[in-house]
Amino acid sequence: MKPKSTRPSGQGQQSKKFQPPRKIMPEHQEFLSGIGLKLQELRKTNGISASGFSKQVGISRNAYHQMETGSVYFNLGSLMNILSYYKIDGKTFFKDLW
Repeated sequence: MKPKSTRPSGQGQQSKKFQPPRKIMPEHQEFLSGIGLKLQELRKTNGISASGFSKQVGISRNAYHQMETGSVYFNLGSLMNILSYYKIDGKTFFKDLW
């Protein structure tokens, strides 16, 4: 028989709790939508489906869709992974945005 752990259940294990996305502030909507449109343009120009692309860069399909629609504040690391996939640096991406 195995000895029981002395650690309380769940301790030492990381648990992620779902947190709904923060509501976009009206003054940020245009900026986030512009980023989303640029991401969508890059993806379509390269002939990749949103589902296939999200798998390639390691982002959930839902999270990527929300980035493209500008409906969430997204993780900067996710954006950098996407730009790395396209071999575009952040400076160029944002410069060409507007």
